[in-house]
Amino acid sequence: LHEYLTIAFNMEKLEQKSLLLEYTTGPLRHAISQATAASFHEAYLNKRYKLKSFAVRNVEDLTPRHARISYLLEYWERPETATDFKEAAFISTENSVLLTKENNHWYIENVEESKTLFNLSSTEIK
Repeated sequence: LHEYLTIAFNMEKLEQKSLLLEYTTGPLRHAISQATAASFHEAYLNKRYKLKSFAVRNVEDLTPRHARISYLLEYWERPETATDFKEAAFISTENSVLLTKENNHWYIENVEESKTLFNLSSTEIK
């Protein structure tokens, strides 16, 4: 999960899409593989965000082949029209992902839950 998020937050070109696919299976893999170049660019290449922190909150073994990880992700997101982060919103999101074990490797299958808090104050990133 950490490697996937590191890649997702630091992508620089469309060709890196294949790196995300290495960590996914099922519905998430399908969604990424079917994404248009424009939607992929908007989601991963348009650098409107800056990662602050990532922390695993809980790991739950569901079956020998399935697990759920809950994590907290915090980042700043700048407005579409801004070129810097002076007016960025601070976003804190708690997510749960389902992982599936295939061929002795764990893959992210789906994002199951998401709770997001937006702080829209114009606090500059230090």
